[in-house]
Amino acid sequence: MKQRIESIVEQLKNRSPLPALTPKSVWDAKLDEEIAALDTSALGGSKAAIALKAALHLWNDSLDVSHSYAQQIEVDPTGGYWHGLMHRMERDYGNGNYWFMRAGNHPVKALVQQAAADYLTGIVGLDALPANKVTKELIRFRDESGWTSEAFTDIVKLQESGGGLPETREMLEQLQHLELKTLFRHTYAMC
Repeated sequence: MKQRIESIVEQLKNRSPLPALTPKSVWDAKLDEEIAALDTSALGGSKAAIALKAALHLWNDSLDVSHSYAQQIEVDPTGGYWHGLMHRMERDYGNGNYWFMRAGNHPVKALVQQAAADYLTGIVGLDALPANKVTKELIRFRDESGWTSEAFTDIVKLQESGGGLPETREMLEQLQHLELKTLFRHTYAMC
């Protein structure tokens, strides 16, 4: 099973284009079937195994299926985190932030905060973009290590409502992908 999971993960890591901030449909229907067919019973039906299925489906933009798994483990911090990501991606921002709060001080949040600052530090021209709320928040994420899952949700909402630029959309998609990969690594290590 490990080999099948790693094959799926490789496809998801290298997908092009990156997952949209708020996807409209499943990215790869065949891959979604492969994810659904994974027999995680070897993992004992643990919360980690359920979180793994929620993660892979979400990474493949299969929001409804991911949601069904996340709901089974929503009292677990990692399950709550996946639940929050799913709601953010479906544009249910308030519900997403509720689940991020329920995930508490999840260790992945600090990892993503640092990785977001590092990524944004490498963006040439960020300071030269027209000043708007999205750009200002990205600069804050960079300069103050100000990224939080809740603040990121708010900036995604602003971008999706027309308050950002094409350049900031690309940066936000990179940050969301970074968050998905980081939380996935944590989830997979728990299995």
